[in-house]
Amino acid sequence: MTQKCVDYFRKWKKEPNFCGVGKATENTINKYLEFAEDFSNTYKFDVDLVYRNVPQTSVKPLLKFKKDSDIRIKAMKQIAQTLNDKHAISLRYVYQIIGIEPKVKPLVLSPAVAAISEIPKDAFETNSVKDKIRLITSALPTGQINMLDDIMKKKDLDNEYAALIVAIKTAWKVIKDE
Repeated sequence: MTQKCVDYFRKWKKEPNFCGVGKATENTINKYLEFAEDFSNTYKFDVDLVYRNVPQTSVKPLLKFKKDSDIRIKAMKQIAQTLNDKHAISLRYVYQIIGIEPKVKPLVLSPAVAAISEIPKDAFETNSVKDKIRLITSALPTGQINMLDDIMKKKDLDNEYAALIVAIKTAWKVIKDE
């Protein structure tokens, strides 16, 4: 984590909920701060080191266990050992310590993406541009077709297929740059 995160937690301790987050988020932050204080006191770590190397999201599953539970105590000892070895703590690592498989959210496709994914792959490989445009326009809702029309006009393109390629390339660039 960054110094910005450390500064955030320091400020929170002085002025709780200074940024006006919701009650659930406030409780989560308070539980994390309590954990960080307890952990730093028990294992003699500087609390700023804990903020930097034991992120709030990483210990979230651990905070569901009672303070005196065997699982939490064992996990805290393992985290302390890992910090002594100069390694940061990840969520996956905490899951491994406490013996829980991480939850993987299923990929949820938007209706438009789902519709396009149902178009046979070979349709794009063998058909003419006119057929490709027909396939795309049959799968997309009107609003997204209008977006492709706007891209066509702004980029001076001949058809929706070219606009879709520009949109996908632009989206890919944005994703890579993040």
